[in-house]
Amino acid sequence: RPAHGPVLVSPEALHQRAGGAPMEGAGRQEEPQIALVGAGALGTWAGIGLGLGLDAGARLAIYDPDGIAATNLNRQVLFGGALQESKATVLAQRLASMFPGLQAQGRVAAVTETNLHEACAADLVLCGPDTFAVRALLHRGAMRFGTALVNGGTSAFGADVAAYVQGRSPCLQCSMRVETVAKAVREVEERAQCGRAPEASVVTSSALAGALMAFEARAALVGHPASGVFEYDGRANGRQVGVRSVRNPCSCHLEASKRTLIPGC
Repeated sequence: RPAHGPVLVSPEALHQRAGGAPMEGAGRQEEPQIALVGAGALGTWAGIGLGLGLDAGARLAIYDPDGIAATNLNRQVLFGGALQESKATVLAQRLASMFPGLQAQGRVAAVTETNLHEACAADLVLCGPDTFAVRALLHRGAMRFGTALVNGGTSAFGADVAAYVQGRSPCLQCSMRVETVAKAVREVEERAQCGRAPEASVVTSSALAGALMAFEARAALVGHPASGVFEYDGRANGRQVGVRSVRNPCSCHLEASKRTLIPGC
């Protein structure tokens, strides 16, 4: 239905509604090291949000094993003229050209248990892969290695974003059951991934989720993460952007630190 007036969405207001501390007057981390896992539509917009929002710049490592397909171009907005080239490499080059403060490097690889420690050696992980299996792996890595993590996911008409910082917000299992979902949908995800078939454009949901991921990345880096899950429902008749699952910080990382996630690590 037509809006009766302007509808403004303030990341700061959503952040505080989701249990995050006010960002006004918060310090900033100089040139944080950030790992962006997933260079698709969500990763593209999260990268743009970082470039616009991090005054001090950042060192950005982008992980994605895939090449650019024609079916990606309706929603992965920085890949024009680069068919068959590596997503990670092209996104790093184009973000660096747009935002000189981003020292971006593409890594043509998926994150697995083999290189999980490398990805989680960053100050923060932006999690936007196309399977819950990888999200669950990154969640475990963040708990094991003490890394802040911001997770985002989208569909054609929806999105959600959740931040995790040890001792300051609930983990992804406590806030959105990421491990449970990963086990439930593993076979379906293995049969259908984003790069293998045409999909409807998800530019709106990806742009919104990417912006919120970038905002929460800044908040997490200064120790002010939200404790709720941001949710966008483009089909809702009323409020389309809101917050759910506001929970207290958890202590799951204490148990995770007792286990050896990677042999020999």
